[in-house]
Amino acid sequence: MHEEDWEVLYGQAGVAGLREEIEALRRYMLEESRGYYDAAFEAGHYQIVTDRRLDGSVPLEVEDGTLSQWRDVPGLGVTRVILPREGFEHVYEARDRMAWLMSRQAEVEDFEALLTVER
Repeated sequence: MHEEDWEVLYGQAGVAGLREEIEALRRYMLEESRGYYDAAFEAGHYQIVTDRRLDGSVPLEVEDGTLSQWRDVPGLGVTRVILPREGFEHVYEARDRMAWLMSRQAEVEDFEALLTVER
């Protein structure tokens, strides 16, 4: 599906409906990827994150557009397992749909706030 399809599917949804769909997608993504993340971590297929911000925190934002799981492991530090796109296309599509829905939710909330102010 693409944005045009999502607009047709969710165009009339209210904030509550959008929130429900976002939560359902979040759970779906977790269920579909959890096994891979656990197996990859157990097999040692992770990166140890060495980058730090000035305040010492670990930046969890990634520029490469991949989905990842982060773990703070005693003795290792923060680790990152990257979910490959191949074989998990449906999870990446769910992520893109969820991002669109979150943007749509913000638009609807802004519109509802504007209507409230005008009353």
